[in-house]
Amino acid sequence: MTRIEFLRQFLGALGAESVAINAEHAESIEGQVYFENDPNASYFDPNDDQSQEFIWHCGEHNVPDYVARAIATLLNNKQLLDVDKIKVSRDTLYAYYTAENGDIPYTKFISGLEELLRVEVNMVDDGRETDIFFIHE
Repeated sequence: MTRIEFLRQFLGALGAESVAINAEHAESIEGQVYFENDPNASYFDPNDDQSQEFIWHCGEHNVPDYVARAIATLLNNKQLLDVDKIKVSRDTLYAYYTAENGDIPYTKFISGLEELLRVEVNMVDDGRETDIFFIHE
């Protein structure tokens, strides 16, 4: 999995409907992430496309390992986040992981999970990095 594929899974787990890549550099990726503009949400604005510019400072050589990538995919596919917080326990997430990806030592799983929890994708507003996308427990 390339860093763009990882990024799509990571942002997808956070609710992104789509991710547009605007520029790819050796040590970063810039783009736009689009979220659903839910008419039932308190923040609904029919004129807002619910998009956010971002930059991820990560070279291809620094992409999280295969366990972290598989957990990001799992969080995305099973919709296991409440906004940016994991909705299940580590043990439950491990059970889902092993059911889909095969058995690995629990310590290796935890190492991959902790790597995923360190990922930060910067939000960009008016050309400045202002906030971050992240996943937490």
